[in-house]
Amino acid sequence: MAVMTNTMLWEQEAINSKLHYFQTKSCFSLKNSARPHYMNGVGYYENDSVVEACQEYMKALDIMEDHFEEKELVGYMAKFMALTYTRLTDVYSDLIEIPLII
Repeated sequence: MAVMTNTMLWEQEAINSKLHYFQTKSCFSLKNSARPHYMNGVGYYENDSVVEACQEYMKALDIMEDHFEEKELVGYMAKFMALTYTRLTDVYSDLIEIPLII
C-alpha cells in the first residue's frame, strides 16, 4: 500500500482546487456545452448540410444566452458568440442571391 507524502497530498489538494475552479467558471461550462454545438455546425456547413448547421449554431447561442448573464459575456465568450453569429451570417448569405442592378 502506497503512503502519500506531504508533497503528494499538497499536489492532490492543488489539483482538486484547480478542478473546482474550472468547474465553477463559465469558460469551463462553455467548453463542455456550447462549443461542441459550434463545432458540429462547422462540420455540417462544410458538408453542405445547411439546416443542421443552423440548428447547431442556434443551439450554441441558446446555451450561451441561457447559462450566462449579459455582464458575463465578455472576452472569450463574447468572441465565441461573435464567431457563431458570423457563421450564421455566412450560412444565410450563401442561401440568398442578391440581384445586381446595373
